[in-house]
Amino acid sequence: MFMSTDNLYYQLLPENLLKVELKRTGQISRGYKLISVTIYALPNKSTSSAKPIKVLVGLAELDQAPTGYVFTGQSSQEPGMGMELYNQSAVAKAVWDEADRHLGEVYGFGILEITTDKDGNVKTFPLFGEINLRTSRYTFSSPTGLLYVTEFAQIALVVTEKAAFEDLHEKGLIQEGAPFASHSLGEYSALASIAGVLPISALVDVVFFRGITMQRAVERDEENRSK
Repeated sequence: MFMSTDNLYYQLLPENLLKVELKRTGQISRGYKLISVTIYALPNKSTSSAKPIKVLVGLAELDQAPTGYVFTGQSSQEPGMGMELYNQSAVAKAVWDEADRHLGEVYGFGILEITTDKDGNVKTFPLFGEINLRTSRYTFSSPTGLLYVTEFAQIALVVTEKAAFEDLHEKGLIQEGAPFASHSLGEYSALASIAGVLPISALVDVVFFRGITMQRAVERDEENRSK
């Protein structure tokens, strides 16, 4: 903790009793909290006032308690996830919008629609970009909604986690040098968030093809269920 004192208002004596007031006033980068400190001398025989006398005013930078950041894997998805933050945070919204724009331009689908769709209707999308009316199409479908299809679930999860991380970072809540952990798909979110090694466009590309590979690696029945 680092503390700076602004003013010393009163000379203390050994018999003085003190009252200390702490108030959180803000947050700075690297997860440090700003705490205002005000110290009063309580009335006694050595003071001339019947009220507490202000002695000292200062400002402290207080490191937050050790914090670990955990990035989850597939099967933690749910319809509408990340949308509350999307509507509240400009930084989180920018992450989602960039991912949605890139996926629309390159692959022809939007991750925002898939994340918020609950009806499970079959939808037809162009598999790759630069198509025309004669280009063959690939139909992605799931009776429970496309959010539960591996390749789409993985995109939605990494974008949700990346958006949440960037929102925390913007608010100065990410602790410098903090430990982090990830499980399976979450490793990609961690690398893109903590290490910053993948821009959002590359991140969604990688996990989309990862999801397709995983989905097709398992033999499935006519209802697209794994055998």
